[in-house]
Amino acid sequence: MVGAVHAVLLFLALAARPQVVLDDPAGCVSKTEMDRDLDALLPADVDTSGLTVRVQVAAVGDRRTIEARLYAAQSPDPLLDKSLDVAAGDCPTVPRLLATVVRRRLDGLPQSVWAGPPPRVDPDLEGPPPPPEKTVVEVVHKDEPAPPPPATPSPWRVRPRLAVGVGGGVWPWSGDVRLAGGVSVGKGYWPDAAVGLKAQVFAPVQVGGGIAQAASLQLSLGVAYEFAPWDWLQIVPRLDGNLGGVLASGARFSTNEVALLPWLSLAPEMAVYSGFGVFASVGVEVPLVGIVLEDRTGAQGRLPLVWGFVRVGFSWRFLVGD
Repeated sequence: MVGAVHAVLLFLALAARPQVVLDDPAGCVSKTEMDRDLDALLPADVDTSGLTVRVQVAAVGDRRTIEARLYAAQSPDPLLDKSLDVAAGDCPTVPRLLATVVRRRLDGLPQSVWAGPPPRVDPDLEGPPPPPEKTVVEVVHKDEPAPPPPATPSPWRVRPRLAVGVGGGVWPWSGDVRLAGGVSVGKGYWPDAAVGLKAQVFAPVQVGGGIAQAASLQLSLGVAYEFAPWDWLQIVPRLDGNLGGVLASGARFSTNEVALLPWLSLAPEMAVYSGFGVFASVGVEVPLVGIVLEDRTGAQGRLPLVWGFVRVGFSWRFLVGD
C-alpha cells in the first residue's frame, strides 16, 4: 500500500515537471541539469506541467548568447523573454541561472495564469503506477551566421601642391607667369575641397604712349575629383574660383600712377599626378571682371578676356586615419 503511494507520487512529480525545449548546437546548456534545477526550485505542490521552457543558444567566438522564453498552456504569449550573454566557460552555471529566473518570474504572477490544479493522491489506490509521460525534447541544429565585419572608416585624402606655370591670353594677345600653392582635402567618394594662393605677373600692356605693368595676388577656392586608375597615376579635374586684386603701375607716362583693381575669375583645370610627387596640368581661366587700363589722354589698354595656362609642380598625396 505504502509502496504504491510512493510510486504514484514519483509519477506525479515527473508528470508535473515543465517541458524543456533546447536548441543548443554549441552544447552550452545541459538539459539534465536544467530539468534537475527546475525540479529543485519550482514549487512541489503546484502542477507546472503546462509550462514550456524554450532555450536557444548561439555561439559567436568565445561568447554564448542565450534566449530563454517561458510559455504556459493557458496563454499563447510568452510569460518570460530573457536574453543572456555569457562566456563559454560560464556554461555550467546557466541551467541554475535560468531556473532561478523562471522561479522569480512565476513568483510575480498569479498561479491562475500558469499553474494547473494541484496533484491529488487517492490513499486507497493500489497496484502499479502507470508509466510516466515521455518528455519531448526538440533539438534543432543550425549554423549560426558569422557576424558582419566591422565597418572601416575611410581615411582623409590630403594633397598639398606647389606649381609654376605660364599663361597666354586672347582679346588681346598677352602672356603671364604664375606661381600657385595650396592644399586639397577629401574623404570617401566625396569631391576634395581645395584652397590656395596664386600670384601672377602679367606681360606689359601698351596704353597710348606708355606702358602699364600689372601683377595680381589671389585667393583660390575650389573642388577637385580624383580618379586613380593606378597607384602611380591619378587624374584630377578641378574647378577654382579666384578672388584678389591687380596692382597696375605706369611707366613712360608724363605722370606715372598706381591703381588697385579687383580680380574675379573661374578656372577649370585638368591635372595628372604621378606617384613620384610630380604633376602637370592644363586649364583655362576666364575673368568675370574685365581689367581696362586708361591714361589721362583717354588711351586704353586691357588684360585679356580669356587665358589658357599650363603648370608643372610637386605634390604628394597623404592618407590620414588609414
